[in-house]
Amino acid sequence: MTKEMKYQSRNNSYTVTKKGKPAYSTTGFFVCVVLPLIVVLLITVSLFMRSISFNTIVDGLSYNEMANVTYKVKIKENENYSDTILNSGMNYPSSLIETVNPTFSYEFHSPDTLDLEYSYTIASKYVVLDYTDEKTPLTNDEDNVVELAKDKQKLTGSSININESVAIDFQKYKDKANNFKQDLRIAATAKVYVYMNLHVTGTKEGMDKKYERDILQEIEIPLTDATTSIKKNSNNINKQDFLISTKKFTIKSIPMFIIFVILIEVVIYLFLRFIKEYKRFKTKDLYTSLVSKILKDYDRVIVRGKLDIDESKYTNIIYPETFEQLVDASINEGSPILYYNVMPGQKCFFVIIEGDTLYKYRITRWYVDQNGHA
Repeated sequence: MTKEMKYQSRNNSYTVTKKGKPAYSTTGFFVCVVLPLIVVLLITVSLFMRSISFNTIVDGLSYNEMANVTYKVKIKENENYSDTILNSGMNYPSSLIETVNPTFSYEFHSPDTLDLEYSYTIASKYVVLDYTDEKTPLTNDEDNVVELAKDKQKLTGSSININESVAIDFQKYKDKANNFKQDLRIAATAKVYVYMNLHVTGTKEGMDKKYERDILQEIEIPLTDATTSIKKNSNNINKQDFLISTKKFTIKSIPMFIIFVILIEVVIYLFLRFIKEYKRFKTKDLYTSLVSKILKDYDRVIVRGKLDIDESKYTNIIYPETFEQLVDASINEGSPILYYNVMPGQKCFFVIIEGDTLYKYRITRWYVDQNGHA
């Protein structure tokens, strides 16, 4: 909306244009802008709480798992041992050992039907270490003695069973270690590590939490000349556990949720309007403060007048550029400054009448809005 008021005198004319809506009063700003935003925001929050649920859905996954590595040692036929397959946990004459046979096993069982996925690798590594510092390898030969890899397996069920056996040629690698030490004429120890790396995951329909495990099982075989004592570097696993699901977000009412989404857009619109109108509301304070300051600072020379000025009666109409110039004119002419509140909150005039001369200083909200000063 545009309002125009035209003023004419004998020698000149001017037009003051007011664009847009008038700024709000304090009460009007609260009722027209702030209150609708608060009401719609409260309704939006209420619909949000009614349309969704954060209730914990109690569900779980119970399971048993076992992991273990065992081994047997095959020796050459001889007069001292009646059996050529010896059990674990002994010291073995190195000269009689043919192969060391580790067996890696893993079991997973659950009363629930799951989507299971697993993969594993069985490998071994031949290492020669400094005799005085076994933390420093002289060679870290990645020549895998055996390598069995099981690519990712997927199944729907309640159990996994893995049972893999391998054979390590003990004499072959003991001779290799002895040749290495003799060639370099050094004191060193040699070992073969045999291990299984296993990764397992399991998910249950309706649960957002899944079972996931990484398991390492390993044995260490010293390549010694006299007797050999094989060491297990990992503990057996025999575990029973229960996996509990976490909180879930569910939509209880789709129609309410759709209305909630629409109201979010309304809230955004009202918030942007609030910012825009708040700036205009603050501008009202600038205009009011400017006029109030003038009335307060120069109350000794200002009197309130009635809007009854016929500019055609005056030969000279002067428009001071600043209010200070109007004050100087008042002092020089010895006449008071008349204040006319032409359009309350929008426009006012300060005038001096001396004979056929009219001094006129005007302040309009439009000008203050555009320039930040009178």
